[in-house]
Amino acid sequence: MNTTAIHRIAVIAAATMMSVAEAHALIPDAPEPSVVFAEDFSLVPAIEPWSGSRKAAFNQDETMKPEFFHQEGWKGWYITYGMEAGMVHFEMDQDAYLQTPALELSADGGKVTVSFEYRRLSWPGELTTTDNFYVQLRDRADGKDKGITGILANGVQVNTEWKEYRVTLEGGTPDCSVRFWCGSYPGDLRNVKVMQVRPQLDIPVADTFTDFTGESFTAHWRQVEGADHYLLSVFTIDDDTRAYRMQDQVVEGTAYKVEGLDPAKTYHYAVKARKGELVSGESAVIRCFGIPKPVLGAFSEVTADRFRVSWEAPYNANTYQLETFVRHTAPQAERYYLLDEDFLRTPSQNVQPDSPARGGAAEWLDDYIHRSNWSVKHPAYAADCIGLDNTFASMGEYGEIDGPTMDLSADGGKVTVEMRVRARNAASMSIYLMNAREKVNEFTSDIIADRVELWDKDCKLDPLTEEWTDRVFTLTGGNRESYIAIQAYGYGALVQIDRLAISQELKEGEAARVPFRSVVTGACEAYISTDGEGFSNADDEFECELMGAYVPNPGQDEQTVTSEWSDIASVRLPDGKSGISGTTDTATFSATTDGSRVIVENPGGNTVAVYTVSGTLVTSSRDAMVVTKTLPSGIYIVSAGEKAVKVAL
Repeated sequence: MNTTAIHRIAVIAAATMMSVAEAHALIPDAPEPSVVFAEDFSLVPAIEPWSGSRKAAFNQDETMKPEFFHQEGWKGWYITYGMEAGMVHFEMDQDAYLQTPALELSADGGKVTVSFEYRRLSWPGELTTTDNFYVQLRDRADGKDKGITGILANGVQVNTEWKEYRVTLEGGTPDCSVRFWCGSYPGDLRNVKVMQVRPQLDIPVADTFTDFTGESFTAHWRQVEGADHYLLSVFTIDDDTRAYRMQDQVVEGTAYKVEGLDPAKTYHYAVKARKGELVSGESAVIRCFGIPKPVLGAFSEVTADRFRVSWEAPYNANTYQLETFVRHTAPQAERYYLLDEDFLRTPSQNVQPDSPARGGAAEWLDDYIHRSNWSVKHPAYAADCIGLDNTFASMGEYGEIDGPTMDLSADGGKVTVEMRVRARNAASMSIYLMNAREKVNEFTSDIIADRVELWDKDCKLDPLTEEWTDRVFTLTGGNRESYIAIQAYGYGALVQIDRLAISQELKEGEAARVPFRSVVTGACEAYISTDGEGFSNADDEFECELMGAYVPNPGQDEQTVTSEWSDIASVRLPDGKSGISGTTDTATFSATTDGSRVIVENPGGNTVAVYTVSGTLVTSSRDAMVVTKTLPSGIYIVSAGEKAVKVAL
């Protein structure tokens, strides 16, 4: 027998001789519906001034312009911008309607509550300012978009003042939309909310997969309180249709290894939580397009001047980033220079420092200096020096040079910075020792471990002058992930650096690992020139790490995907020597340019090889005179026998 809550309370009170208030406490309140979809139209602009002319917010295929909605998939006809931002306007047309994206509304027996704010427009002299506004459920299954509730069956009487309305409809389905129709008069709509009583079992949060091999991966999700187990589905998607590898497979715990997959296919997974007969909604779908951890092959063609490193192409990778490091082990207590740069390879070597080429953009300095992963913002190049340009300082853009993140924990984190430097246009300078932090949100920034700010009025160090001077600065607090940042100070100012050296004191047996060369390539090999790198210890070696990536073609609606870094592979040069030592048959070897070609004099008859700085072979010959074809501007390595030099075009 069906009874209302009031009748039930009266029955309980009579049977137990309780008061009605006491009996009411025994009856649980009906669960309140929660918001499952909301749109405030805050992205919809206004037409200003409002003059009766209106801009359509819909396309000719009745889809709404996605830039005006927080979730794509809205439909509509004769829906325009309003006279105010944050609302949509229904034109005076009997076909005008607005419809939400498809929603899962089958919970609570399909009962759906919709709230919204609306006002009807009116004209002077009208006999009435009220009208009906209609809300309808529509089933989107099989693409038919058919009505569930009659379009005229759920009228809500509205007037010319903004007011919030609420209507409850029956018949929601797993693939359902809410449609609004304005009736006879135009009007404005805002703050739509779709609500339902949903199961109390939370939807799992699916996390990124791990251990991708192409033939398997491990799916991950977060624990849901109260869940007995989970239902995992793995599938491919073709034309928006799922082809299941497994569907709602019962899984214990919060991870599962999926095996036996086709490496040529892209798989997806989603998970539900289950407690008894109660099943949660489905998690977000995770796309399992990954790249296995690359494996570096054996080194080959190892000489005192260069070496070749290669690898097998892992599934899905089309681009690779190879990072090469120099690992130096101190044979005794010593000062080791992680960087000692003279800037003889930077651009504009034909320009005098008094008239540098200013206005450069931010760029990496890999092609210009002897160590990789240094970058500069707003450089000013000239012969033998690099400038930090503050032309845009008034806009918050300062000239700055940043080093790579590396281990600076030696000697208790003490770092020495040496430079030959001068300041122009009342410039000054700051030097920072930064400890890097993982970026967990847009507000996270690295920590300043130590600083020298020559412009600070309390600084006891001498300021910069317009004369070139040698300066030495000491900073402390370095750790295993630190870097040096140098910034110019002063509006329109220019700081010029002729030499920059970064060093630390190492104890006997202590090692320093310094970024040396960074290569991005589509090939499965790279040649690394030692670039005149001299070793002071036979135990010094080069180390390599490789990361694979899938980089979509321009215009493709896909994400760049990267692998983990490979295990480290290392190589030692023969006898611990580099290409800077000459022999008698290369004593007269020389390399020059004519502006567009490299010209090599090779009277000793050695094999001459010309490479780009990334290791690509340009040409090789044993001729007494070697002249390359016209080459692009850049830095090139020329080797002959055991000698190598750098030239710039």
